[in-house]
Amino acid sequence: MKYILEAAIKVAAELHAGVFDKSGQPYILHVLSGLYTSTLTEQAEYDEDVLVARAAFVLHDTIEDVEGINKEMLYAHLMFAYMGMASEGGKLMPELSKATEAILRQIVDVVETVSKRSDEKGFDGYMRFIQRIKDNGDSAAEWVKRADIDSNTDPARLERLSSSEREYLERKYKAALAVLDA
Repeated sequence: MKYILEAAIKVAAELHAGVFDKSGQPYILHVLSGLYTSTLTEQAEYDEDVLVARAAFVLHDTIEDVEGINKEMLYAHLMFAYMGMASEGGKLMPELSKATEAILRQIVDVVETVSKRSDEKGFDGYMRFIQRIKDNGDSAAEWVKRADIDSNTDPARLERLSSSEREYLERKYKAALAVLDA
């Protein structure tokens, strides 16, 4: 489990380099600050499920927002970043352990689950997206979406938006949490 979160952060920093959020802040700040939301820190132990959720959170917008990134490309980026960090003596490891490969695949599966599809645009599409996450039954995916909502509704982040944008997002995220809480 060593280096997996660090590899995810490295990939997120590379893929979101030069990207800014709606409020004009570097996008990477959203994914890094979200690591400390109550959703991801309320777990009593730092176990594999929490590791998967945190790494997936850091990468949660890559498939959806980064041009040219799909599930397999994201896996390749994550695998190479992990291998580079876990290498000994500067040499890449010849292969991943089956356990590490399974964790990396699980992270990417969660990222795919929390990525909006082309028919999930607008308010109604977003609600279908949230319902899909809820129906999926993957607790890590739900943790990631809750952490994303926590980060997106941070008062400091919202205050940099127009009042109409802020009101729309507050309404959207309140409805989303109602679906996830049901």
